[in-house]
Amino acid sequence: MNKRLPAMIFADDFDERFRIAWRIEPGMQDPNNPLVELVVCSGHGTVLKDPIDGKFKVWSPSLAADNEPFGRAWKSYFRLTYLESDDGVEWRRPLLDICAYPGHEKTNILMDFNSGGCATYASVFIDPEKNPQEPYEMFVFRNVFFENKNLCVAGFGQEPAKDRQDAIRKYYGLYRYRSNDGIHWRGEAGPIKLKSGDTCNIHRDMEFGYVAHHKDSLPAPAGGYVPYDIGSGEVRVNFRRTSPDGVNWTEREIMLAADWRDHQADQIMEVGRYPYRDGFIGLTAVYHAMDQTMDFQFAASANKGVSWWRPMPRKPCLANAPLGDYGGCMMWPTRTLIDHEGRLYIYYCGLTGIHGDLDMKEESAIRFNGAFCRASWEIGRMWAAV
Repeated sequence: MNKRLPAMIFADDFDERFRIAWRIEPGMQDPNNPLVELVVCSGHGTVLKDPIDGKFKVWSPSLAADNEPFGRAWKSYFRLTYLESDDGVEWRRPLLDICAYPGHEKTNILMDFNSGGCATYASVFIDPEKNPQEPYEMFVFRNVFFENKNLCVAGFGQEPAKDRQDAIRKYYGLYRYRSNDGIHWRGEAGPIKLKSGDTCNIHRDMEFGYVAHHKDSLPAPAGGYVPYDIGSGEVRVNFRRTSPDGVNWTEREIMLAADWRDHQADQIMEVGRYPYRDGFIGLTAVYHAMDQTMDFQFAASANKGVSWWRPMPRKPCLANAPLGDYGGCMMWPTRTLIDHEGRLYIYYCGLTGIHGDLDMKEESAIRFNGAFCRASWEIGRMWAAV
């Protein structure tokens, strides 16, 4: 759909700057929040409005029941799940005959442990013109370390590894799938050699083919060490890689990191992106390691997503709710914004608790309840020079 969007304003757009500050438009929480309440919630996935049938769809990892492991290993037990909606507000979990769960013959699980271990960070694209037979494309990380008795990823012709350490060495990584319906997926390529830790979003790009935004760590600067953080001694930074085919990737380059304008020990967990005029709007998940919370801040790029600018002062465009409410201390965004009826929507998982225990003298991670929520901005009202 062709329409003229308001231009983005950057600091470099002015010949002179005097008495200028930046207004950050706060996101409007949907009055229907929480949209879906979950035992444990993760935003590490994709929400799209499908151009084929007009439905809103979610591909996101989910952690199921309270009897599963607690502690640092909990995120290695994610299954890939699917939801859909007619209006983006009322969501349903279709009962599919792909993956059973104890006591449930049919579920909304698309990938379980038996197919290749846990599944995280699903980046989904829909392109019926380029590939009408299989218009759905997905990149997802698979980790066969936990609970996968076969020690290989199904559908890729892999021989079972001799043990779990051998499986991690051979088969952990990014995999690409294709589908004719967005539900039943065919393995196409993997493991793709794109090492990125556990946080990575893939984007399609007209110039580069594919672009990966992924979190990795560098040594923490002076004053940035937080002993109770599971990344203690390191600082999270977002890197960028490109690929013409989704398989062969360039070496990483730093894309966005906290700087002197940020608070002590602030870190960049994720940078989503959305095409806007001649550049990109970025929704940045900023992690505050000192108090173990995470909110969203705007970013923007005018040079093909290579470098990013954030307005200052560094204020959230979507702030945390009070502690104990959904989104009270941690919010995990899905991969990109959705343009719908004159507004830009972000779907996210709002958690009720902080990332780690502030009273610990060593690294810790807390498992917490959460809910699937959304917020939005009027197109053209994200930030402004004042």
